[in-house]
Amino acid sequence: VWSVLVDYEHMERFMPSVKATTVKRLDATHLEVEQTVETKVGPFRFASTSARRVELRPTAEIHSVLIGGDLEFYEGHTRLIERGGATLMVSHTEFV
Repeated sequence: VWSVLVDYEHMERFMPSVKATTVKRLDATHLEVEQTVETKVGPFRFASTSARRVELRPTAEIHSVLIGGDLEFYEGHTRLIERGGATLMVSHTEFV
């Protein structure tokens, strides 16, 4: 689960709304990720570009905050919890 969630370089291959991604690795646990996303809701299309600083706590948590782009606000937090031989993913994202 972890390796898929942090595979930003290939995200557009398995997330159709992600159109392009650029990753700059700052160190072992910090990235800057720029993404262009296009979301379709009924007949409407919404496109946005965001630049985020991503903090990785390997195999447990991912925290992202907006540092640029055309969104007003973005903050996301994902936790992975091992439970009974399965991985539970708890994710909360807010954006404007």
